[in-house]
Amino acid sequence: MKILFLYSEVMGYNFACFKELVQSHNAELFVVRWDKKKLTPYIPPDYPHITYFNRSEFSYLKLLQLAEKVNPDMLFLSGWMDKDYLKVARAFKKNNIPVICGSDAVWKGTLKQWVSVLLSGYFFKRYFSHFFVPGIYQYNYAAKLGYSKEKILLGAYSCDVEYFSSAFHDYADIKRINYPRTLLYVGRFAEVKGLDLLFSAFKETLQELKHEWTLELYGNGPLKKRFQEEASTIAQIKIHDFINPEHLKDIYGKAGAFCLPSRHEPWGLVIHEAVSAGLPIIASDIVGSATQFLQHNENGLLFTSDDKNSLKKVLLDLFQKSDSELFQMGSKSHILSQTITTKTWAQTLISILK
Repeated sequence: MKILFLYSEVMGYNFACFKELVQSHNAELFVVRWDKKKLTPYIPPDYPHITYFNRSEFSYLKLLQLAEKVNPDMLFLSGWMDKDYLKVARAFKKNNIPVICGSDAVWKGTLKQWVSVLLSGYFFKRYFSHFFVPGIYQYNYAAKLGYSKEKILLGAYSCDVEYFSSAFHDYADIKRINYPRTLLYVGRFAEVKGLDLLFSAFKETLQELKHEWTLELYGNGPLKKRFQEEASTIAQIKIHDFINPEHLKDIYGKAGAFCLPSRHEPWGLVIHEAVSAGLPIIASDIVGSATQFLQHNENGLLFTSDDKNSLKKVLLDLFQKSDSELFQMGSKSHILSQTITTKTWAQTLISILK
């Protein structure tokens, strides 16, 4: 079985899913990936039966030639932002080869989206036979575009659940005795992530509660320097550089909870990593993956997006919980993490060919 991926930026979770296809389904993968203007420095490792190509080295004609040479059983596109990718998709869909669009676009009812609905037959259905989406918000968009239930696949994103679950198992005995008071954030330092709200709300909890929790943030981004300067005067806030996924397990394992305070987050795969590692979760109600992995007052706490007071309230709630309460929340997170895995991802994708 041969699959051609025409992709944007390949991340660690993509590699985990690719590896599952190779190991469990005897697939041979060919991955064209964006190599310019990347959001992170991540580079996927070499692996048998996975061949990578840099997008910058391919014109449309070369892409088409590559696709024809590979002669894949299936094409997978990570969205519709690359016009040359779309041209290749069009050529193969005409030949009745399954062409899957991986999309985390959320239905918001904007004018642009309504226009896309009206033009779906001309645009989307010319290129894609199926949509592979992460959750219900994205499912609604694909359904609006006129795709039937059997043409919309759910569970499009999975972290390396086995790897991050090992953090839960490795640190469980320690946490039962002495639960860590570290609130973790992993991601970009960007306005859309709501870190200014998190900084402000966390600082106010220090004044009101005098707690022992620390806030630790890992990543890169345009606002990192600003937050580094702000954190330099606060001992309980620490900022670290981006870390490749293969080194994240112990970071999650040693943490006490995870926070994703985004203003806009169609999915947010880091939530899946955090619940796999058995962490209680704080997330804004705009985070798509919270619909799958967060049950309010069970394994985490939801707050109103872009509302500092709402965020501070749930922080104070979390910070006053006992060791046993926190451990129980984390255990529930770990159970929820198993609802989507790299195995279910690969099985769902392969089901198209069956």
